Amino acid sequence: MSESQLNKIKESIDIIDLAKRLGLEVKHKQARCFNYAKHKNNDNNFSLGFYENNTKFKCFTCGVSGSVVDLYMGVKGVDLKTAIKDLSDITGLEVLPTKRIVEKVIKNTEPLEALAEHCKGVDSETLNYLTGDKRGLSELTIERFKLFSIKDYNEVADYLKKNFKVKELQDIGLLNDKENLTFYKHKVVVPFYKAGKIVFIQGRRIDGGTPKYINCSLPVVLFNIDKLLKLNKGDTVYICEGVYDAMILEQYGYNAVAILGVQGFKPEWVGLFKGLNTVLCLDNDTAGEEETKELASIFLSKGIEVKVKELPEEFKDVTDYFLERKTK
Repeated sequence: MSESQLNKIKESIDIIDLAKRLGLEVKHKQARCFNYAKHKNNDNNFSLGFYENNTKFKCFTCGVSGSVVDLYMGVKGVDLKTAIKDLSDITGLEVLPTKRIVEKVIKNTEPLEALAEHCKGVDSETLNYLTGDKRGLSELTIERFKLFSIKDYNEVADYLKKNFKVKELQDIGLLNDKENLTFYKHKVVVPFYKAGKIVFIQGRRIDGGTPKYINCSLPVVLFNIDKLLKLNKGDTVYICEGVYDAMILEQYGYNAVAILGVQGFKPEWVGLFKGLNTVLCLDNDTAGEEETKELASIFLSKGIEVKVKELPEEFKDVTDYFLERKTK
């Protein structure tokens, strides 16, 4: 492993966020040291400090110090190889059999960022759909998750082709074989962020046509995955079956991520939920029940138990539940 590759991990994670995620008690830029057993009289004061733009730590009592990798090793009691593997799931890097670290997303995702910036915000039709009786999202939630709409299909296609190569746009699923915009009918676009960058998008039709959803041609990630790094040990997080369920849960003050079906869940993601109170809240139907069992078994195979949130039978999903509650 080269030094530059290892630095990618060190530079991609805010060490204070990681400390909280690992269960350390943090106050401003200090924390109670995980190594307090080696302090005099088991001193457990806020002696561990963070510095250099939240990339390093040092305890001024016992002297333990290092990067996010060293912090993870120290708290978890694991070796370097394990620490790198676990942290790679957070940073978007993975360790290959050659023991080299490479970026998971090989295809250029810059067009996604450009598309979101160019189409920034939603038009009135999309806003009415998202805030109406089908979704119930607030304008604040729409802005928070940076949803946008394709307002002029031809103009957007021309913009993309002027700024990026056609083959590049086709590879990630923004253009089809005829060089037309793929998201022609699916005007509501939900961006998926990882480490603060868009790595996946999903489009939704609002005209009643099918298919309802269309995805870009990139590896799917957990929706709202960056939220996991900000949670503290013992915090509750809900895993939903769709992005709109996750957004409405967040809107009402709950921590939530979303999967695009159980088949889209990668077993290596289980490590991201260690120490959290994880609750499965999939669709309230036969398929959802089967998917819940399958997902629960994936977690259990990794030594992590999860809870299941059962909705009253009259509600088909989380969104349906909150929309009904809103009207009462």
